[in-house]
Amino acid sequence: DSDEEDGVVLKQSSKKAKEGATITITVNKLPEEVEGTVVVNIKNRTGGYESNIDEEGNPVDTDVFVDIIITDGDGNSKTYSNRSDKNNENYKQTFKAKGEVTIEVYIDDQKEYEGHMDLSKENTLTVN
Repeated sequence: DSDEEDGVVLKQSSKKAKEGATITITVNKLPEEVEGTVVVNIKNRTGGYESNIDEEGNPVDTDVFVDIIITDGDGNSKTYSNRSDKNNENYKQTFKAKGEVTIEVYIDDQKEYEGHMDLSKENTLTVN
């Protein structure tokens, strides 16, 4: 329960009991901030390139802008922006958050992926 602090009793099985009786209590435990990683296959998403020079001998732009937006369950967002080579098959972005997050991946301002990740169950998301 995000409205209560860690250690607060949320419910108990009985308010009165005889000596020696068993009472079950539920104690609040907030999710802890952990590190997560998003791995993106940029080459698969962009088609990559064969040469960094075109047929006329002019340089070809081999980079893309990658934006990864992480939004936590409270609606707080953080954007990670970097450039990457179009042939990068293992672009990685680490972040810290807690609980379930929404992940959006943009390449050159085009949304390539949106999904969820529960950091209590997994720490790496791969976008091929």
